[in-house]
Amino acid sequence: MLRLIQVVVGMAMLLLMTVSSFATPSFLNYQGVLTNANGTPVSIGTYTMNFRIYNHETSSNPANLEWGPEEHSVVVASGGSFHVKLGANLPNIGAAFSGGDRWLGVTIGLDAEMTPRTSIGS
Repeated sequence: MLRLIQVVVGMAMLLLMTVSSFATPSFLNYQGVLTNANGTPVSIGTYTMNFRIYNHETSSNPANLEWGPEEHSVVVASGGSFHVKLGANLPNIGAAFSGGDRWLGVTIGLDAEMTPRTSIGS
């Protein structure tokens, strides 16, 4: 009887680990260095940034938008470094990863979206 309980508990733990390995994220940490067109880090300050996740590397067709836009007031530190927690303001980011490759699009203020988009991988 004890052996059967050990086997059942072991199988339950294996199932739990398998299910949790396929769980989708509720948020995504993203960090980078913000520079101007010449590659020089921007000044320390707060910048309005919008983030989108697409299922296509270049197309801006609305059908290719998987998640977003999510706006953040991003504090940029010395050297242009910044960090955001995507999904903090717009929930359900995990649904954007239901299949295929994904790319992150970023806009600063009223500027056009930066190119190239960033490939997202785990």
